Amino acid sequence: MSDITENEFLKFGPSIEYIDPDKAFLKDIPFLLLKEGRIANKVPWLGTLSFNGGFTGFTAKTAVDKSLQKKLNANIKTILPRYLDYDVTASDPDVVTQKIIDNYFDGGEITESNILQLANFVTYRFFTGPTIQTGDYYPDHAPQYVLMNSYVPSGSCTSIFGYDGVIEGACTEDVSYQFPWTMYYPGINKASKDYPVSKKLVDLYASFIEMGKSTKTWGEIQNWLTYDRIKRFGVNIDNDGGMNSLSYSPNFFKNYQIWTTLLKNELASEQQNPEQETF
Repeated sequence: MSDITENEFLKFGPSIEYIDPDKAFLKDIPFLLLKEGRIANKVPWLGTLSFNGGFTGFTAKTAVDKSLQKKLNANIKTILPRYLDYDVTASDPDVVTQKIIDNYFDGGEITESNILQLANFVTYRFFTGPTIQTGDYYPDHAPQYVLMNSYVPSGSCTSIFGYDGVIEGACTEDVSYQFPWTMYYPGINKASKDYPVSKKLVDLYASFIEMGKSTKTWGEIQNWLTYDRIKRFGVNIDNDGGMNSLSYSPNFFKNYQIWTTLLKNELASEQQNPEQETF
């Protein structure tokens, strides 16, 4: 696993403070606070997602490097629980790993033909799934809106890995047409197709901040409806920069069924306060 470094497994999240309750900032996990309506500021919420947010450095490198695919297959019961963050929370990590293998790889190995399933389940586990879970409760307290990014910028990071134009809305690509994050993106070329999309997106965010609802939509979206757990309405920036109503893909419904079932069973502890750790 030497090529799959510790750095690629570093994740962060909110931590409960097991101290004097009057002094603690966070006494319960955010899921419980949300579910029970214990929210300090019930303000409109905009959830923004990338269609393939799971196309990260780890999944991208594994997709193009057969030696990493071989290493992942050989160590999958160690790597997946760590990378998908259920090594501690699962009642039996091996059972969860096997269910992932069965559902995404037909019970077999990860190969060149199915390698993009990695990005698929990472997208749901870390991005789409938590947003959907939030959307099951937050609309009870304040308006929620959902924006999906499927746009492929001219400087797409996916082109580096040979997937130019194939992977829509890869992880952090929206940064390339919002802000000059020069560590990874050189900034926006005003002559590129990204510039008008960037201007529209910044206007969208600015109007949301000002009004609590975006009034700066484009394309077929004239009235951005709120999200709820039944209709799950959202808008999508498509791969050429247009805006339309969000349509959920077959992959979404497959992911939803798999992970909802896991959260009710092997991963049920993730919806409860963890036990206090000692060091």
